[in-house]
Amino acid sequence: MVLRTHRNSGKLRIIIVGPSAKDMSGSLLRPMNFYYSLKDLKTLSVRYLPISRLAQLFMPKTLSSLLKSDIVIVSGTNPWISAFMVLARKIFRRTTVVDVHGVAWLESISTGQPGIIGRFILFLSEYLTYKHAHYIIAASTYTSEAIYRYFTPRKARVIENALTPIFEDIVAKLKEKTVLGLREKISILLGLQNHLDKTIVVAPLPGVFSSNILAYSELMNIAWLLPSNVLIIVTGHRIKRPSLRAKNEENSRYKVIQVGFLTYPAYAALLLSSEAIILPYPKNAICGGARNKVLEAGYIGKPIVSTPAGMLFIPAIPRKHYIPLEEFLHISKNSSAFREWNSIGLEFQKLILSRYTFKVFKRSLLKELRGILTSASEYFW
Repeated sequence: MVLRTHRNSGKLRIIIVGPSAKDMSGSLLRPMNFYYSLKDLKTLSVRYLPISRLAQLFMPKTLSSLLKSDIVIVSGTNPWISAFMVLARKIFRRTTVVDVHGVAWLESISTGQPGIIGRFILFLSEYLTYKHAHYIIAASTYTSEAIYRYFTPRKARVIENALTPIFEDIVAKLKEKTVLGLREKISILLGLQNHLDKTIVVAPLPGVFSSNILAYSELMNIAWLLPSNVLIIVTGHRIKRPSLRAKNEENSRYKVIQVGFLTYPAYAALLLSSEAIILPYPKNAICGGARNKVLEAGYIGKPIVSTPAGMLFIPAIPRKHYIPLEEFLHISKNSSAFREWNSIGLEFQKLILSRYTFKVFKRSLLKELRGILTSASEYFW
């Protein structure tokens, strides 16, 4: 297979297919990092194409662009969208790179969602994707090994999750403001002016993923144990799952507030003005790579209250890099624990800065890019 350059520019055409860019979701962050890593390379013509529904792929202009592009990188889409892209481009002898955030089939088994038919569709879609993709990149060694074990005897290359340059830039600008000023502004934005004297703890748990719903259920089970001066603010699309309501929800609801989806700047401002971040993921709330919300909280130096499941794929040590959930539940109203925990947040920040910044991601991707281009030029279907 010979890679063709764009007729007018002499550049190699790359399209990155990912989720909608309307809202800044966790699924969007990796494809955004692909885009920002490649867009300034002089030999490439890079375009981001948001696809949220399979039907969008059948629009003539969209389908034509996807089939003519030299390389398509699929990242953060539904498994059946990935499968269609891989199979369609295979027919036309085109190179497709699949970036795997996590194995949806395994996660569905662990969390109990969806039913048998849904799991079969996930398995079939992922099987076709991984078997026929030209190149596979995974967010963790665990995900790479799962692909090898359950789907295809091929080793995926690993590029760990990392912060986006967008978040890094937002934080740099917000840090020029005082914490008190940020808290006052975010309180007005969220209508929480009466809670300025509270100890704010943020729980980034959008209700679009099963693992987040499980963590929210855990949160509602334990929040009633906290002192009255602690207020937990849950961000992300609101969770409305009556069947998963926790047994202590009635006692906890006065200490937990869902504020819904926030813009990225507002979310970063809330993190900066909070005392801590809490992510009470149970054991079965697995994921495919380091959780972006953990990386973001660590980047700004806030202490994180979590579980081993919440800190998956990050070499974080309890009481050194994060606060175990059980210790958080024993704080008293007059406790100085939050001040004492600041040193833990700063220690975790060092780990994030050494391993999970955008620069680290970009460097890893550019190393892989040479292999992708070399193998693609020699690849025959």
